[in-house]
Amino acid sequence: MSFWSRVVGLSVSLVLGAAALARAGELAVSQHGSTLKVKGDHLDASAVFTSQEPNAVQVNGLVRVIPNPGTTVNGVAAIAEFSGVTQISVAVGAASSLIFDHVELDAGITVKNGPMLAQIFVTSSQLGGNLSVSSGQGTLGFDCDDSLIAGKLNVKSGGAADSASLRCVVEGSAQVSLGDGANDLDIGGGSYASLSIKSGGGVDVVTAEAPSIATSLKLALGAGVNHLTLQSTLVGENLAYAGGGGGDFLTAQSLQVGESASFKLGGGGNSLALEDSLFGANLTVVGGSGNDTVTFSGTMGVGGKTKFSLGGGVNTSP
Repeated sequence: MSFWSRVVGLSVSLVLGAAALARAGELAVSQHGSTLKVKGDHLDASAVFTSQEPNAVQVNGLVRVIPNPGTTVNGVAAIAEFSGVTQISVAVGAASSLIFDHVELDAGITVKNGPMLAQIFVTSSQLGGNLSVSSGQGTLGFDCDDSLIAGKLNVKSGGAADSASLRCVVEGSAQVSLGDGANDLDIGGGSYASLSIKSGGGVDVVTAEAPSIATSLKLALGAGVNHLTLQSTLVGENLAYAGGGGGDFLTAQSLQVGESASFKLGGGGNSLALEDSLFGANLTVVGGSGNDTVTFSGTMGVGGKTKFSLGGGVNTSP
């Protein structure tokens, strides 16, 4: 798909999907050395950032800022172009919808949003440094798709209901920390040096399909009801899951863990179903005070010891 088709499609989806952006605002964009600084005002803002020229040629260090309808850049509703950029720093105070499409930089991107809705898309981009997204107390919608992050990925939100999607390559560590509301995280493949996921007290749904994690996978989900699905997930070293006070519902199929795995389930009624999964070292399952059900099916392999400690409820285990 051409860049302009992507811009039109993504722009339309953002405009239609973010009805809260009723009043658009101003983006003040200035270059300081090789850093491009973007600052929003108290009104909503929506724009596309790209390193592609109009003929679709991608140029390292080129950044074209394309405002969506209603948003202005440096006072005008027109494209602003900058060259020699290695990193982008964005600070917006109101609701924002920002697309970084085919961005190629030697360093990275930092986005800080205020207490309002933030929708951040990073697509088909190459960053030589880190990608950091923080939405404060605002609800976050984040998507990293078909992109290479040579440094670290850090996504943090304190919002009431966050959603995030990861389908990218992160050569450093990846950390995702979501708020206290109902959160939805979809890891649709990609590869990561390590991956850490943390959420708050609401209902959390985490789904991973065919990601590759070189070292460790850590999940610390909140006190609400948690749903975790691991499908064809490869973890090079250790996996650690910790639930909260609510019930946990965990399913893993074709999971491969190079070393040890531990599942510390929540205080409510819990379910852990493992199918066709392999563990290079120990497998430990710890339950809470509720009723726990643990099932194995298909071809299972544990290179070390298997240990169950399922608490005081009515429990079922292999």
